[in-house]
Amino acid sequence: MKIGILTFPTAINYGTALQAAALGKVLADKGNEVRFLDHRCPLIDSTNSIFDIKNVFDVKYTLAHLYNMPVALKRKKNFSAFQERFIPLAEDKPAAFDAVVAGSDQIWNYRLTDSDFYYFLDYPKCGRKIAYAGSFGLSEIDEPYKEKIASLLADFDHVSVREKQAAKIIHEISGNDVPVVCDPTLLLSKSEWKALIGDKKPDGGYIFVYTVFNSDRIWETAQQLSQKAGLPIKTISYSKLHRREAVYDFTAGPDDWVNYMMNADYVVTNSFHGVAFSINFRKNFFFDMPPQKAGVGSRISDITARYGVADRNISADGFTLSTTAPDFSQADALLDEDKRFSVEFIDGFLK
Repeated sequence: MKIGILTFPTAINYGTALQAAALGKVLADKGNEVRFLDHRCPLIDSTNSIFDIKNVFDVKYTLAHLYNMPVALKRKKNFSAFQERFIPLAEDKPAAFDAVVAGSDQIWNYRLTDSDFYYFLDYPKCGRKIAYAGSFGLSEIDEPYKEKIASLLADFDHVSVREKQAAKIIHEISGNDVPVVCDPTLLLSKSEWKALIGDKKPDGGYIFVYTVFNSDRIWETAQQLSQKAGLPIKTISYSKLHRREAVYDFTAGPDDWVNYMMNADYVVTNSFHGVAFSINFRKNFFFDMPPQKAGVGSRISDITARYGVADRNISADGFTLSTTAPDFSQADALLDEDKRFSVEFIDGFLK
């Protein structure tokens, strides 16, 4: 079967690139010809651009981006190399495929895409329309969008979502119940990730900090943990400005990110994929909830509650930092169950 995947294939974002690569591998391993639709969302492109020309007269923006330009170019090169290996592009022509799979990631977050409804496969049906682990990344849908989204989703042949909150949203706007499946990155085990990208083990033990929102609490926790465990802090960052006390990697590609996660002694993060990989790799990890105004905390709440690791929340009342590893007994059993269910969903739409 020829399958086109609609996601954000060229985004300079670790979680986005890794979920795309994982879903592509799972579908290709089942004997399908898989390509990613080269659909460009202007807002996504501008967010991930090395320099947005529209901001050229913003002196602060321009100076900061010129300062970071050398590492930004090298990082983009590393992302491009990863994307060429694992996220092969095809022309944005859905009719060329037997099925188009929308997902995963926040493809239905209309604030992120500037209301680009193409991610709801807003075109006449030609082949099958599938949603795998779609995510709104929002706690609720604004009233003006509810009817349109419900109508577009009704044209899908199969729909699944990544979080309970997304399933709740769809039920509220359409009355339909849809299954919750694993984020694609969770469909691959630690050994499968290692086989896919290789193992470039960083030297020595360390605490890996990965943030997608500024958080003093993250860094305070990491520094306390560093003192308790006697380990240095390593981190990946897009900017050489505003550094903390840590060893920085400014040019890491997605494969490097996985290696940092895979080999860390501890992980401290406020990223959904940081949490997901920590659970999948059975890491001693801690997480901080994103700011409420970001409206994306539900996905972290869902996954940590599901797998019994909500007590790793450093922003929770009464939290006390300890070097004791999480109890993954609930997570291991449930993750195996969720992976089986998710693969059954995939097998179902492939048939």
